[in-house]
Amino acid sequence: MDSIPSWRRGAGVGRDRAARGVIYTLDTNVVVDALRQPDEMEELKAFLTWALPLTVLSSVVVAELAAGARTERARRALDEGLVGTFERRARFSPPHVTHGIGPAQRWGAAAPAA
Repeated sequence: MDSIPSWRRGAGVGRDRAARGVIYTLDTNVVVDALRQPDEMEELKAFLTWALPLTVLSSVVVAELAAGARTERARRALDEGLVGTFERRARFSPPHVTHGIGPAQRWGAAAPAA
């Protein structure tokens, strides 16, 4: 048996899984680990290179990440990076209903203090 987990095995796998209806959901701990450890970030990026079309981002995960984004720079990076990537692809669960604020705020983060 191959010691590499099936989700880490490279190109072409995504099409097979899409045909079977596989959907991945990123969890908060996966993103936080990737932000804290460069090796984990590389693994997450490698996974998303083929799995992004099959991956959704939960509103709960976005709210948890937004709660941890304590500076304007961190909130902007969250909005423009991770959240923006999934928002542009309409890969959220559930879809947002509010307009006129940043994506992370849309999903539950408090607005910055004035």
